[in-house]
Amino acid sequence: MLKDNKTGVLGDLLIHIAARKSTITDEVNICNRLSELERHMKKTYASQLEKMSVKLSESKLNFDQLSQEKKKLEQINIHNLQKEIQKLETEKDELEKDKLAISLKFNEKTKEIRDLNEQNKKMKEKHRENILSSMAHKIAKTFTKKTNYRPREKENAIKPVEHVLY
Repeated sequence: MLKDNKTGVLGDLLIHIAARKSTITDEVNICNRLSELERHMKKTYASQLEKMSVKLSESKLNFDQLSQEKKKLEQINIHNLQKEIQKLETEKDELEKDKLAISLKFNEKTKEIRDLNEQNKKMKEKHRENILSSMAHKIAKTFTKKTNYRPREKENAIKPVEHVLY
């Protein structure tokens, strides 16, 4: 511009140089801005990566705790179920013993009933015989009184049967 001395000969060149200078300045500004954006993006990415890493660690720790709690609960449930099974087996054994004892008592009582029925039958038969004997004796007595019949031998006389009581 000093050499042109306001002649205007170099005006086009100066405009072209000013346009180039503006373009270069714009490109430098864009590069600086890109560099600044890149730094900002790296910081943001690093920050997000750190946050995600912390969250991942927390999640892993939480998962491990939940997993251990679940295992403990499962072990407790298994232990409780084993106790319940053992209790049921004990109850089953006791019921089997009770069933056997009841069955033995039932068999004993059944035998007692049979024996009592048999005794009752024998007693009825003896009672019947005693009644018949008593009746025969009364008939013979009545007959002797009315006929004045006396047997010659004691063997031929009708003997009263002794009453048997149980």
